[in-house]
Amino acid sequence: EIDQTLAWQQRDNVVYRSNHVNANVRIGMQRYLVDVGSSFVIARRAAHPISQQRLLAQYYNNRAVQLMTNAQLPAALAHAAIAIELDPDYPTTWSNTGVLRTQNGDVAGAEAAYLHALSLDPRQASALFNQFMLAVEFEKQGDGAMAASYYKRAIRLHGGEHRFYLGLARAHVLDGDTRRARRALEHALALAKDETTRAEYRTALKTLQDTGQLQ
Repeated sequence: EIDQTLAWQQRDNVVYRSNHVNANVRIGMQRYLVDVGSSFVIARRAAHPISQQRLLAQYYNNRAVQLMTNAQLPAALAHAAIAIELDPDYPTTWSNTGVLRTQNGDVAGAEAAYLHALSLDPRQASALFNQFMLAVEFEKQGDGAMAASYYKRAIRLHGGEHRFYLGLARAHVLDGDTRRARRALEHALALAKDETTRAEYRTALKTLQDTGQLQ
């Protein structure tokens, strides 16, 4: 398996991140590498061996994603459950299960799945991103308190991301708490590396001070 490839795509409102599997086959004294996607896969890391259980889990995980794409959520959740049963230590399946539960309206179950994925792999990018998206969803609904709570959880998981603090500032503005919003923006400014972003945050701080709002 190559678990980190530079292969992303977006369909509708879903972003898909791909990994890649190939096979080593021995025939007599000869060994062959069977790789049907070598021409378009750009890997960040070298391939590593996986078990047949992991391979089967990936199959059911992939089927779950396909079923979700076809709006067959009950079947997708059932396939994800099989994938977890086959390989309970595979963080990708837990992260995808979180997405399925979110699509199914089970926000608490989704968060539990994301957190479990991150307990297995603290650097699991998809789980971290989806934890952040829970906060964004509450923000879109105008629920500043819930959005703030999820932004704070994302910050606890990865405190170096300035955009998490920007989201937290927006959530506090929704609740009318400009003092906490300003403090979150100041954190975002301190973490931002490039001058363009820093300038945007300074402008946002000025706007917040003058109007009590964020653009």
